[in-house]
Amino acid sequence: MNHRILGRTRLSVGEIGIGCWAIGGPDWNLRMEMGWGGTDDTLSLAGLHRAFELGANYFDTADVYGHGHSERILGAFLKEVPREQVVLGTKVGYFSGSAPYAYHPLHMRHQLEMSLNNFGTEYVDIYYFHNLYFGRDNEHLPDAVDTMRRFLCEGKIRAIGQRGPHSYAALRNIHPHTGDDKYQHFLRIASVIEPAVIQVRYNMISPTFDEPQHDIFAWAQTHDVGVIMNKPLAQGLLIDKYDPGKPPAFVDGDHRRNKQWFRPDALRILQSRITTLKKRFGDRTEDLVRVALQYCLARSTDACVAVGFTNPSQIETNLAAADRCLSQEDVEFIRTVMSGVNAEIGGRFIKEESAR
Repeated sequence: MNHRILGRTRLSVGEIGIGCWAIGGPDWNLRMEMGWGGTDDTLSLAGLHRAFELGANYFDTADVYGHGHSERILGAFLKEVPREQVVLGTKVGYFSGSAPYAYHPLHMRHQLEMSLNNFGTEYVDIYYFHNLYFGRDNEHLPDAVDTMRRFLCEGKIRAIGQRGPHSYAALRNIHPHTGDDKYQHFLRIASVIEPAVIQVRYNMISPTFDEPQHDIFAWAQTHDVGVIMNKPLAQGLLIDKYDPGKPPAFVDGDHRRNKQWFRPDALRILQSRITTLKKRFGDRTEDLVRVALQYCLARSTDACVAVGFTNPSQIETNLAAADRCLSQEDVEFIRTVMSGVNAEIGGRFIKEESAR
């Protein structure tokens, strides 16, 4: 697998990393479903080991994924592999526990210590601010940044990360934001946090950052910031996983249950675009995975992707896409095919980002 350097962290990571949201299982947070169904801990652990065997070294999770469950599965994995060969990322900010807000310094301290305990390790390579809501007028931002920098000085974390432009889930329906609002807010917050790594949603049906006024990849390059692209498969939507004639039925606690992109009409529209891609690239799942992942990797040579899984077979399919680049002609073809799909379905990708 090709490796890429995450900005000024100088961390070398495989171009395809492992997202560990799904293995947290079904869950609720902020009075919303925010987990995944269809998981099995034994398969999850086996998948992590298979990923490591195949050359993946970046593993990404968060304290709120299963409220520690994902971290604990990773902890079991870390007991059996050399810690220094793993680049580990986790997040804080979407779960407040008994604190008045998630970025209270004492709560952040508790969450970091709990994450370290879950992992069974003394440090986290990248510790992310999981959302960009720091209270009214960002009143909690200075203390939160001071706390994070203290973790850095203590050696408990090696790099500070930040979520890319998005809407905070709890306020999404109350104060909807346009793309420009979110991007400008991100820039204001980033000027204070000065992150070494950012995470952004990027895939074939989420082209926001291809617009010149929102080119977060150019911003990251200018500031020597590493980029992790998440949701490259659009949670299975880009690999023809769901049949419009038999739309998926998700269990309680699965965040996809009420998302418009998983409904029959939306799936039909998306399926027609994917059919066109199949004619050029092949109709196997492996072919579609390769197209989706390499499309993202073609966007920036300074960025990698983190792709989720629930079993070893998915890991093998995802990592088989490594080092199988698309041509620039291929990339332009994909952009043409997928252009306007959001407008056709009538809303942004999955009604804005899910509450990760």
